Amino acid sequence: MLKPLSIGLIWVVAMYSPAARSNQPRSTVKAITYELYSWRGEDHTWKFSLVPSPSGSPIDPDTVFESKFVLSGTTALKSRISDLPEGTTILWFDRISNFPEESSKREGEVLAYPSRRMVDQLKWFASTHKVRIHVVPDAKGP
Repeated sequence: MLKPLSIGLIWVVAMYSPAARSNQPRSTVKAITYELYSWRGEDHTWKFSLVPSPSGSPIDPDTVFESKFVLSGTTALKSRISDLPEGTTILWFDRISNFPEESSKREGEVLAYPSRRMVDQLKWFASTHKVRIHVVPDAKGP
């Protein structure tokens, strides 16, 4: 027979497991900050990298271009944004901070912002999901 403490421990583990969290409403999951990077791919499709922002430490260029973070096209980015918790902030960069300018390039792909129209459309879309996109000032582009 399980003791009350064991039952409580099982409940806590079950409620905070990744599987249980994925079934929770977006509003109950803690919002965090993400960094967004963008570039035009060789196929002329806009690529996006949406990376959880580490507190106080710069994101390594290899992480920005890591395939598990790369989204191809605005439809993929919108899908990912719609899964983020309400209140999430996305900081959008056109360069990788604290690294030489060369680090913002990979195999002919250079970080850049898409057109102002596309930026505005993505900001609006995010706002409908209670996610805020902030285009970082002092960067080239929009």
